[in-house]
Amino acid sequence: MAPTERRYGRRGLWAAALAGAVALAPAAPVLAQGSWGTAIDGPARVTDLVAQGAAALSEGRMDEALRLFDAANDLTYEIEDLPALVLHMPNLAQARYYTMVENWTNAGTFASSVATALDTPEHEHHPYRTEALALQGIAAYRLGRLNEADLTLRSALPAARAAGMDGVAAETLHHLALTATDLSAPDAAALREETVNSWTPDSPIPAPEVLYVFYRDLKAERAGGADPADLLPVAEEFLRLVDGVDGIDPMSRSTYRGVVGLLMSEAGNWETARPIFEERHAFLTEAEAFDFDYYWNVQYLSYAMAMGEEYQAAIDFVSEMVPHQERHLGAPLMDATLRADIGLFHNLAGDEAAAQAAFREAYGIMRSVHEADDRSVLRLREFIDPEDPGYAGFAYAHEVSGDGAADLALTPDGAAVLASFFSGRYVTLRSALATAESGEDAVYLANLALYHALTGAQDDARAAARRAREAARAAPEGVLSPDAPVLDIAEVIALIWGNNRGAAEADAPLAALLARAESLEPGMRATVHALAAYRRWGLSDNAGLRDQLTLWQAAAGPPRDDIWDIFAASALYEAVFSAADAETVAALRDRLDAALAQRPDLTLMHDYVELSRLLNSENAIAGDEGLAALVTLTARVAAQVPSDHSVVTGAYWGLAVAYQWRNRADEALQWMRRATDSLRRNRYHDPEVLAYLTSEQARLLLSMNEVNRAAHLAKQAYDMVDFTGELGANTPSVLEVYANAIWWRSGSAERAAEILEAHLEDPTYFDRLPEFWKVRQLQQYASALKEFAGYEEVVSVLERALAAIPDDDVIDWRNPRSVILWTRAIAAHHDARPGEAFAAMTRANDIYYDWVSEMLREGASGDITAAAAADRAEWEAAIGWNYASALADD
Repeated sequence: MAPTERRYGRRGLWAAALAGAVALAPAAPVLAQGSWGTAIDGPARVTDLVAQGAAALSEGRMDEALRLFDAANDLTYEIEDLPALVLHMPNLAQARYYTMVENWTNAGTFASSVATALDTPEHEHHPYRTEALALQGIAAYRLGRLNEADLTLRSALPAARAAGMDGVAAETLHHLALTATDLSAPDAAALREETVNSWTPDSPIPAPEVLYVFYRDLKAERAGGADPADLLPVAEEFLRLVDGVDGIDPMSRSTYRGVVGLLMSEAGNWETARPIFEERHAFLTEAEAFDFDYYWNVQYLSYAMAMGEEYQAAIDFVSEMVPHQERHLGAPLMDATLRADIGLFHNLAGDEAAAQAAFREAYGIMRSVHEADDRSVLRLREFIDPEDPGYAGFAYAHEVSGDGAADLALTPDGAAVLASFFSGRYVTLRSALATAESGEDAVYLANLALYHALTGAQDDARAAARRAREAARAAPEGVLSPDAPVLDIAEVIALIWGNNRGAAEADAPLAALLARAESLEPGMRATVHALAAYRRWGLSDNAGLRDQLTLWQAAAGPPRDDIWDIFAASALYEAVFSAADAETVAALRDRLDAALAQRPDLTLMHDYVELSRLLNSENAIAGDEGLAALVTLTARVAAQVPSDHSVVTGAYWGLAVAYQWRNRADEALQWMRRATDSLRRNRYHDPEVLAYLTSEQARLLLSMNEVNRAAHLAKQAYDMVDFTGELGANTPSVLEVYANAIWWRSGSAERAAEILEAHLEDPTYFDRLPEFWKVRQLQQYASALKEFAGYEEVVSVLERALAAIPDDDVIDWRNPRSVILWTRAIAAHHDARPGEAFAAMTRANDIYYDWVSEMLREGASGDITAAAAADRAEWEAAIGWNYASALADD
């Protein structure tokens, strides 16, 4: 943390202003200095109603304001050719109203309607659109849609500042600071600081709400490892403000005082902190607020007693709280925590036997709800003494006295670290590495690099690998060479498996490994080819993936239970579904199953392999058991890796897809948001993956007919992508969703076609597309063209799509061929070519139903819906009737 005096540079002036402020009305974000006064030309009947509603709103006549706004909106349907600003003015007014009454769903709906409709070259910088963006972002934050809030508020803030809309900018900054904090964004601290420092008494942000940002900042600084002594002056100032500002509800005031007491105690000022804990305990007891905060305060109050050497008082107090907690909260974690505290106090009082009995009791409770390598369990284990006389007969003696974290044997090839990680013991592994730390020892650093790579910490992994090389050069007689393959492998894993931001940086170490692959031992050689295939998968380079698969098959030999061999096969298995035939995939799974049967300890590896099958196989994820299996696997995997690990994000995405295929869009959207938020919290996330997940939210919103929000998110996702740079596997999907969203929102197929044409006619984009996306996006382009262009132009694009289908049997192209013919049939129908239309439509449906029949026989129903079948039947009937009529006329 920076020195205290550098934080909140205007704190003195701000504190004086805030301490004397009267709390403003708690509602009306953005209204104080919004866009009400912006002059526009338009029918007075509409603008006058909005102005009257605005006056009623400012005077608190809420029902009257809404009635006037609704009346103005109704008029826009009766008057033709209204200017865009007048047309959408009532919706902006409705968004303001619903913001004031905190109906966040309606506020977001009306705001997104305005923001999307005015997203045109003429109006994109107009104050109406700027305010609409701000209101949409605020509503998204209040509804917990953090990714949408972050993207929207970041667009609104510079626009509001550029337009001189100070009130809008203040509200936007305030909510962006909170959003960024919730997402652990890199600039969260700077945004919080700016929010606090820029506050003035005439700000539209009520003083208590700014104090909440101050509170979140203290908590974030503490959680980030700031020295409590450095934070203490800031905390004490915060306490003065809390006690001096009116309008803070009593529960919030107690919470704020509690965090200050916490920081005081952690800085060693227990005597000062104790009255705060006592006051908070009395307040929460009277309020009967017996939640986790209540018992954490109990814990700190008991610590304050103990620090005053009142050990028996602390023991008695916590002993009284144990049954109290069982009655009111009933949380095993808190039960174990309080009993462990009793043990600590007995220890301080010199009663070691009582202390050990309490520690063992707490450990048993903790183990009833957590695995042996959970961090909470590991912390308790440190307090248990196997030499204590009461230890005999302890139910968990075998794991306390047995192999622990410190027993990890580090080897030059990192095998023990790899095995420990895939045993789901990353927390234990972290403790083991801390125990084994030996300065600049090359073997230790190589293992540390691998650990960081597996957990997704790219910078830490690469830094440790560099230090390992330097240490190896400094000790030429050591057991690790500066060129040890494990160092390059760790870097590659960090860049393309643990995370994939900057994956192109893996190409150099990967090329060096491939150049000497033949000289490596079998497990390492197999890993190199598997990682090379994994990299090709990330680029959608199926041919390159198959080449590396062939090399891996030659290098792998018979199945082995070697951990590197298993890791190689598992990474390859995740990647190979899109490029290999079913027989090859099945053979790879058989190999993994044979090896894993010998390694039941590799629990995470077992789950990772099964998760790969579910996420990459339509038959699996769409089958009856797919959803239940995914729910179970996701919970297990999330408990075995860091919460922001890419495997967790992938599992959340898989659940979203599983719900989407079951036409449960609401649940699909919730999991897609969780996937997006999980990714956002990872500081090494790939922006193009974020763009993809954001666009998938837009795709789901389109399916739910929430067109305005969908179009907004689709545009945000599209703007994140550099289509001239390295194409990620899902980059084309972002373009597809954006074009569709604009088509739906504007009703203009021409606009969608223009967007697609700009990319599909650009060789730097189109020539690098994998075949699947060439076919799909050409068909999408033709589908737009058929709405307005000539038949021959549509057919020429569809012929390009057919020509892009490769002559292979890896991907089943029947459904894409059917869609191409279906599009051609409708285009022919529009162009009054009934014979061509009927021939194309019947052929399209024949191919489609042949594919559907096989999919259903195999138990896969994804992408197959009754609605799709009905749509095809209706089109075939209509075109057939038209063709029959034409024949009769002839």
